[in-house]
Amino acid sequence: MNGRPVSALFLSDGRQAQVVGFSEQWADPTPSAPFRYGGAVGPVALDAALAGKVGAALSRIVAATGLAGLASADLLVSDAHSVFWLLEINPRPGATLDVFDRAPSPALLGLHLAACDGALPTASFAFPSAQAAGVVYAEAPTSVASLRRPVWTADWPACEDSVPAGAPLCTVIAAGGSPSAARALFFERRASLLASLRAAIPRACGQLTMVSG
Repeated sequence: MNGRPVSALFLSDGRQAQVVGFSEQWADPTPSAPFRYGGAVGPVALDAALAGKVGAALSRIVAATGLAGLASADLLVSDAHSVFWLLEINPRPGATLDVFDRAPSPALLGLHLAACDGALPTASFAFPSAQAAGVVYAEAPTSVASLRRPVWTADWPACEDSVPAGAPLCTVIAAGGSPSAARALFFERRASLLASLRAAIPRACGQLTMVSG
């Protein structure tokens, strides 16, 4: 089907849903996994009427299932026709935590626990900039003990681990004044990181160096 891949991060209290924000996803395909997850950027804008339709649909699902806590819904969106197709409900905190869990909005873990107890936030969410977060996959078998770890990365495996080719290596995070700027910075950082991995000189696990950027 044609459409824009969008995810809705939402809180639910077992009766209704409250959308935290919408993000747009992209794939990092391989011949054997053409839809491998690449990353997401948000918040992205949806037409107000379409956003209302999504929120109403999620509330109907929550009321029918009793879902509570922080969850996400994957959609295909046709902006031109103001319609969407629901692909999947993830009844748990998802990958877009790295996109939306930031000040000045309250911490999402606290909101998740409160929603599980039946309380949804009364204040709106504020995101002063866009943020992208995505997965970097190892291009070849990689010993992580020898790698530098920039401050804009996260989710590295333990120092003693060796990551096989094609496996997730880390998460890269990038912020920008718009979703397109944040996404562009993500891909710049991803390319820089992969280039440094190809040229990495082995180091002892205790000599990992943090670099700023």
